[in-house]
Amino acid sequence: MRAVLVALAGAMLTSAPAAANDPAPKAPPPVYVPPAPPRAPAVPVRTEAGLALAQRLTVLVLPPDMMFEQNLATIPVVLDAEAKKNPDLEALLQQHPGLRTKLVETGQRELTRILTAGLPAMQAAMAEHYVRNLDEATLRTTVEFYESELGRKLIRVEYQSIDPAVLSDKGLADGETFTRSDVDQLYVGVGGRMIKALTPQERVKVTAFTLSPAGQKLFRLTNRTKDLSVKLLNDLIGPHRAEIEAAYAEAVPEYFSSTAAAN
Repeated sequence: MRAVLVALAGAMLTSAPAAANDPAPKAPPPVYVPPAPPRAPAVPVRTEAGLALAQRLTVLVLPPDMMFEQNLATIPVVLDAEAKKNPDLEALLQQHPGLRTKLVETGQRELTRILTAGLPAMQAAMAEHYVRNLDEATLRTTVEFYESELGRKLIRVEYQSIDPAVLSDKGLADGETFTRSDVDQLYVGVGGRMIKALTPQERVKVTAFTLSPAGQKLFRLTNRTKDLSVKLLNDLIGPHRAEIEAAYAEAVPEYFSSTAAAN
């Protein structure tokens, strides 16, 4: 549009005869042309091959064994946090260490049951997220990286670098939901701990992938991926909160009954 306006203005100036005594014509005022709106990113074409790659990527970045290990490790942290907020519970657990063990085992049993049943649906939803937002070539390059020895190490180090103690103010069965803030808190300091765990040569390779076109597309999805993770976790745990509370409530008399019988 700006080129057309400039061309029209130039044509008018050159075609209009100027009188010999007329002053030189003044330049026309600049014409404001609003900038073009940013182009929406192209939507990747969803293919069966792309979906298969997205499913492989999901298993790589959400490895079931590490997910179980990390989530089960939160149970004693959450229990101790709840005890600190409840003096009566804290005194009871200090007086009966075996009760704490019973409650931790109960929480881990319930969470294992819930994760076992719900993990396939979580993985399917995450795979759909990847295939909707990443083209097939990007998925292939990303899968190749994370299937490499370095990629697998990077995932392992990431999970090991997350400290569940940062969620010590949350209660597993207190009706609260997991939030994006919780996720961000979990990852405070993770980057630094991951860097320390890599050799200089490994850092160079990781940086090369991060700066590659595939890496850039993947990491631009980070915030949306975190938000989806929060939703999936709440959808997984939310419907079972009453069951978890009931299991904890049953564990207390079970412990004292077994203790009394043993004595």
